[in-house]
Amino acid sequence: MGQSSYAIGQGDCDDCWQGDFDGDLKEVIIIKEKPVDVDINYPNHPVEVQDPNPGRDNEDDNSAISSTDPATSDPTVENKVEDPCMKDVVDKILNTLAKRDENNTFTKILNDPFFKQEYTNLTIKQYSDDTGGPYGINTDGVTKTPNIHQMSINLNFAALDNASNEYIAATIYHELIHVSLNIQGITGNDSQHETMAQDYRDDMSNQLQADFPDLSKEDADALAWGGLSTSNDWAKIINSDIINNTGITGNINAINTNFKNLNNSTNGEYGTPCDK
Repeated sequence: MGQSSYAIGQGDCDDCWQGDFDGDLKEVIIIKEKPVDVDINYPNHPVEVQDPNPGRDNEDDNSAISSTDPATSDPTVENKVEDPCMKDVVDKILNTLAKRDENNTFTKILNDPFFKQEYTNLTIKQYSDDTGGPYGINTDGVTKTPNIHQMSINLNFAALDNASNEYIAATIYHELIHVSLNIQGITGNDSQHETMAQDYRDDMSNQLQADFPDLSKEDADALAWGGLSTSNDWAKIINSDIINNTGITGNINAINTNFKNLNNSTNGEYGTPCDK
């Protein structure tokens, strides 16, 4: 399968980004958020919902941020995803971001002056782990930052094999925000997820609806919640569910479960299925 490369800077794709995975998820520092099993049998038990998508993570290596190994050419975003469906979703996102207004949140991430100044290369890759381990079947994506010059977004094919395009896109946007927060010096999975919940959920929801015009606001909002169970904002909704006996967290999790379609559990009935 061929690779797609996108130059960051002046050109046809100012705002593109990439992901990469080499099959080795080792990092100097591993942020400790672990995937959790989710009970989706609400609305009778809305309080049991722990995370609409527990498996979106970030690995950052603070000690490597000052690496003296910059790239020797203009920074690039490269799509090395092999699965045709996931690769296509990545390409469409990168092409779309390249055409967005410079004030678009995700376009701005890859136009960040520090990103360009440090010659940061971003690669989007895939790996496959269907085990119960920390990067296994409950993990959709992982961002790796071995140093500021080389970052990668790694998509778990085992988890996303049957996922809708909307769900794959939400995972990519989530990981792209991790890239941005790493560049900003905001480190630690919990701290980054707190920032996402407070400052990025609306932007992600709006972006998903722009990418997928048939996606409802409710579904887009729910997908933007993926991976944010450690945030205070999520805890507030759980508390509200407890007090008011509502099923908001349950509904959010159910939407994520339906759009993820793990093991083809919903037969691709939600969102845009991949052609297999």
